[in-house]
Amino acid sequence: MRTDTLIVIGMIIASPAIAQDAPVPQRPVVTQKITRAPEPNQFYEVDATGAVWIDWRAVETVAASPQRSDNATAVMMLAIRDGKAKSFSERKPGSN
Repeated sequence: MRTDTLIVIGMIIASPAIAQDAPVPQRPVVTQKITRAPEPNQFYEVDATGAVWIDWRAVETVAASPQRSDNATAVMMLAIRDGKAKSFSERKPGSN
């Protein structure tokens, strides 16, 4: 019984030592800079006079689909349009 226990303990202790001897392959690190043109905003357009033209249909469509990545922007725009948005100065401390 004792011999079996000693053999098992010896195998457990020897396993990590064997694994540590294996060399770790080193790969070169390549830094890549990715640049692209900014995507045009699908919700609004600013013309030469400074007037902002908002496509409310697009905003409402995106706000209704939670899978879209720009859903939060659309919901925020609708809140401002509908008068539901509040400033941080009106926020009570401790409320989320």
